[in-house]
Amino acid sequence: MSKKALINKEVDPAHEFAALLKKMCRDDEVTEVDTARFRELAISNKDLWPCVTQAMGNIRTQLIDKISSNMSKALLLSEVSVLKKKLDYDDASHVERLLIDHVTTAWIRLVYAENLYTSTVVNKSLSLNVAQYWENYLTAVHGRYIRAVESLARVRKLIRNLPPIQINIASNGGQQVNVQQPNSAGTGQPVHDDGACHE
Repeated sequence: MSKKALINKEVDPAHEFAALLKKMCRDDEVTEVDTARFRELAISNKDLWPCVTQAMGNIRTQLIDKISSNMSKALLLSEVSVLKKKLDYDDASHVERLLIDHVTTAWIRLVYAENLYTSTVVNKSLSLNVAQYWENYLTAVHGRYIRAVESLARVRKLIRNLPPIQINIASNGGQQVNVQQPNSAGTGQPVHDDGACHE
């Protein structure tokens, strides 16, 4: 094995990942090899997953940057954090987290739409076409927000109503022990059996 290969083998994945990320952020002639290696490192190292699963958060932050500044920006960022806590983001499943991110982003868009609507339409003399445009715009953004909330509610209901997972284990002497893993509502209970087989 060459000296170069040995050096590459000894590189810590986290450091290599950080170096590639830094290179990409600077747009320093990122090659297809760099991109492929970045994906390989991200996929194969669970510790790096939080670094590459922030797309919606980044989009939301960019949106807040564009529609606010100073105090209003601080308030929006704080309100998003509070909203995520109220929706139990930290204890949610991965699917729920994706939907919570979608809800908070849709909410920011709705805040922006309401602000635009107020400054453009309220107490203003507008043509029927312009007034209808803004009414449709606000309705569409509001609908997206409601659908995001409904999706989260439906998924949470499905997750909490899933039956517990049951594992059948045959112990010495032929007695069977059925072990149930609790579902997200914590309802699973271990059950002892006389050896009958259960699906």
